[in-house]
Amino acid sequence: SSQGDLITINLSQNGNQTPQLDIDKVNLKPLQNKVLSNLFQASYFPKRDGWHSLIINKNDSSDFYVYQPKAWQSIKQVIKIKATTNFVNDQKKKEFFDKPILKQEEKEFSKWWFLILFLASAGYLWFEERMVNGNNQTSS
Repeated sequence: SSQGDLITINLSQNGNQTPQLDIDKVNLKPLQNKVLSNLFQASYFPKRDGWHSLIINKNDSSDFYVYQPKAWQSIKQVIKIKATTNFVNDQKKKEFFDKPILKQEEKEFSKWWFLILFLASAGYLWFEERMVNGNNQTSS
């Protein structure tokens, strides 16, 4: 990992006693796993790059290296380019499957049909009014 990145330490220990962890004279307090009581986890943010020493229970020692933030930049860029390429390829596949199978065509409704329907409706209303008024005049 690089400077400023979170380092997570997972370890297993016999018994339920919490292990004592020290990194560069910084005492870490590991959390015990809720399900498996012999598993512990601690987190650490390194303040500098270079070699660091992890001491477990004051007797076991392990060293690890922390890189500068700009280290491995070219590899990070290659990974980012591959991820972008995969994303673009996935989008092309989605575009292929998102295309409708049936084509929809829009046809304009003829204005003549509208005129015929309007005249028929107006004629019906006129005729109905004449019939109603005609029946009222003859009955009086």
